[in-house]
Amino acid sequence: MKNEFEFLNDVKMDFSDYEAIELTDTERDNMKKAIKQRKKISINKVLGIAACVALAAVLSQTAFAQSFIGRIVKSVSTGHNTFYQMDNTGAEAELPEAFDGLLYDADGKPAKTFVVGAEYYDKDGNKIEDTEKYLAEHVDKEKLEYEDENVKVSLASGKSEDPLEHTAEMGYPVIKNIDEIAGYLCFAPKLPGYLPEGYSFYGASAYGEEYLFVYYKNEATGNYFSVHERIINDETAFEAGTDGDMYETEINGNKAVVYDGSSVDWEEDGISVGISSRGGFSEEELIKVALSVK
Repeated sequence: MKNEFEFLNDVKMDFSDYEAIELTDTERDNMKKAIKQRKKISINKVLGIAACVALAAVLSQTAFAQSFIGRIVKSVSTGHNTFYQMDNTGAEAELPEAFDGLLYDADGKPAKTFVVGAEYYDKDGNKIEDTEKYLAEHVDKEKLEYEDENVKVSLASGKSEDPLEHTAEMGYPVIKNIDEIAGYLCFAPKLPGYLPEGYSFYGASAYGEEYLFVYYKNEATGNYFSVHERIINDETAFEAGTDGDMYETEINGNKAVVYDGSSVDWEEDGISVGISSRGGFSEEELIKVALSVK
């Protein structure tokens, strides 16, 4: 979430109202398998929307960020899909090569691992106030890569503001006529009837007959948001988590989950529907878009 496991965000939350659920080794392994399964489709979203935002968002899509598995403090199931709110304080992961020489401990020793919530310093001994931002600004962009089965794409270099550019390069169809979308799918797509001011249909792509991504663009700001859909079955069901805020709501009579103030997911008529705004507009507008999806 954010849209899939943005564990680097420096979000301060009070989890005292929730019961901490400690993961067993089996549960931890199952969650990691679920993350790996979802990468197959999430890589396409990364190459779309995430390519248009700050590098900090790109960092969150790496295997490094996704390796943080902390405490589950809340979970919401929309039917087939399950969403977790996590407390990752103290979670630790080995720093990839792209981050070599960026973080140091209080004794001036290079950090080999990243611990969520820990204090870090630069090579000159200055305390880093925003570690995520610092990593995003100083990471070795040539070494930061995302691997997904047989797909290996550099996310830090050559980013385009066009969310469909990489889609075409990967051989998937780019659909510029909104009336043609249904012809690529084995299900009837659901599209919003309401769009925030300044946004209009930009394009879409189908990843096989079961997955759809529709993009809307604000020409004045260059911001995008997406509607992503998949047919519901055992193979397309997924689990995802966030360390940001998350709550349960209802969209058109269906149980839904809103997370990070910029995304909402629900299931309706055999279709899993999600909207990701990447903060391009308010949460109130996000819900209005979701309620208009038919």
